[in-house]
Amino acid sequence: MKRSRFSEEQIIGILKEHEAGVSVAALIGGHPHVSARTLSELLLPILRLLQSERQVTAAQGAATAATVAAKQTSTLAASLDEARRRLSEQATQLQNALNEAARLNRALTELTHDLEQRVETALAERRLLAEIVENSDALVMVVDLEYRWLAINRTAADEFERIFGWRPEVGTNMSDLIAGRSENKAAIKGLWSRALGGEEFTTIEALGNPGRDQRHYEMKFSVLRDKDGRRIGAYQFVYDVTDRLEAEKRLAEAQEALRQSQKMEAVGQLAGGIAHDFNNLLTVIIGGLGQLERGIASISDQNLTTRLRRSCEMAQQASQRSAKLTARLLAFSRRQPLDPKPIDANRLIADLADMLARTLGEEVRLEVITAPGLWMAHADVNELENAILNLAVNARDAMPEGGRLTIETGNTFLDDDYVSTIAEPVAAGQYVLIAVTDTGVGMDAGTLARVFEPFFTTKPVGQGTGLGLSQVYGFIRQSNGHVRIYSELGQGTTVKLYLPRFAASAQPDRHAPDSTGRLGGDETILVVEDHDDLRSYSVGVLQELGYRVLEAPNGPAALDLLTRVDRVDLLFTDVVLPAGMDGRRLADEALRLRPELRVLFTTGYSRNAIVHNGRLDPGVQLLPKPFTFDALAAKVRSVLDQPKTTL
Repeated sequence: MKRSRFSEEQIIGILKEHEAGVSVAALIGGHPHVSARTLSELLLPILRLLQSERQVTAAQGAATAATVAAKQTSTLAASLDEARRRLSEQATQLQNALNEAARLNRALTELTHDLEQRVETALAERRLLAEIVENSDALVMVVDLEYRWLAINRTAADEFERIFGWRPEVGTNMSDLIAGRSENKAAIKGLWSRALGGEEFTTIEALGNPGRDQRHYEMKFSVLRDKDGRRIGAYQFVYDVTDRLEAEKRLAEAQEALRQSQKMEAVGQLAGGIAHDFNNLLTVIIGGLGQLERGIASISDQNLTTRLRRSCEMAQQASQRSAKLTARLLAFSRRQPLDPKPIDANRLIADLADMLARTLGEEVRLEVITAPGLWMAHADVNELENAILNLAVNARDAMPEGGRLTIETGNTFLDDDYVSTIAEPVAAGQYVLIAVTDTGVGMDAGTLARVFEPFFTTKPVGQGTGLGLSQVYGFIRQSNGHVRIYSELGQGTTVKLYLPRFAASAQPDRHAPDSTGRLGGDETILVVEDHDDLRSYSVGVLQELGYRVLEAPNGPAALDLLTRVDRVDLLFTDVVLPAGMDGRRLADEALRLRPELRVLFTTGYSRNAIVHNGRLDPGVQLLPKPFTFDALAAKVRSVLDQPKTTL
């Protein structure tokens, strides 16, 4: 059998097929022209060699792969370490970030809570502020540059509606609402125009109808600006100051009245001091004239007697007028001794009616209106009569063409509010009112302010002393009462006298003159007077009346006499004495020595020795200076005849 020969190319092709994964059987089967044995013999060694080569190659590859793998493993390990390090760092950073995020979250939560609280607090404060503004007594208004309301509180809205008849609302225009009140529109718009123009100011304005519902308001205007400082409107705070202004007016009036009162008090003290010395002189003058008149009767020349008697009468009349003048000075200065008793003012005025009618004359009609159930007044009846007569004379002089004089009585109550407006202290309580009203010429404000000043008069020189109303004023004030005068030019004048009510149950005292039945006597009288002429006059009168008379110039000398003589029935002493012992202290010491002794005081100037709060102390007997022969005689006899009383 002829062997086939394979070329080198065929063998390589077969091997490549085998390497391509073709099995040996397939290779053999794929070449039918070649016997299987031949192929086997030929190929198997080669294939084995190739297989071995592949194994070696594979082993070498594996070794190389292992080396590479080892290197890769080492590299991978290093990479893993680096990755772990980086991951660790990243984990740390992440944890730190998480921690920071948690901290920020907590801070944010706290900040949110704080902001919520602040917002809530701010809202609460704004609500509170809004509530306060809304319910404030102040009138709060805010307007823009076009006079539209931006805000207005309830008080302002209520008051605006009361004044203008319209209730303002936010967004409405002020000009539209006040259009119907021309008397206020110009003033209000003018004020707002100043504020909207940038001016800040405070003013007091009167709004409403004068005499009906007008009130006074204090208005504070301010400029409203935005956050950039631009003017966007204006606002005002308004307060009703009507009551405050009225209180300030009353205070100013009270202060002026106080200054006037202090001035009058100073003048009164001066007048009282002058009256004291003047009364001593008048007593001597009047007494001397009386003695002179009694002595004239013994002159045989009838013509001379007539001339002398006429001269004495004129001198006595002048002295009596002077005495009345000093009495008025004392009344004004509140130094006259008063003897207040319960008085029925209705009865007193009725008793005075005839005298008043004669005083007023035919041209003036007298009208008396007495209140039923009138309380008893507490005052000195003689001084009250003089006060009413003074007022009647002033009223007559204010009605030269005639007119009407009305005297009214009534019960009244002065409350705390009223007495608080009076400069001088006046107690609140019940008073008896006597009002004297004329239809005369009246007085202007300047005259009215000075009407109670002593020596002030509007009458021509020589026709008035200017002490009539001063006397009334002093008497009423000394009686713990109050006097008020109302007058306008052409509208007449009303003088209201308020006398304290006599609270106790008592019958009115009609104060009759002392009995002058038996003027003389034989009792022993001690006369104490520091004025030599006055003491001499008093001693002479009493001796002429038949009394046994002792005299002393001061208290210590009088006490010395009382310790040395056997009998003294009456101590007749001046209140104002030198040597550190006044008449009251002398009387107290004398009564301690002689409890049965009767005491009669005399004074031309009342002091607290025997008079307190304008009233004679209980049991005190007083003969005011200046006194006449008859007055001294009657009073001495009256005291000696009365039952003994305790001072």
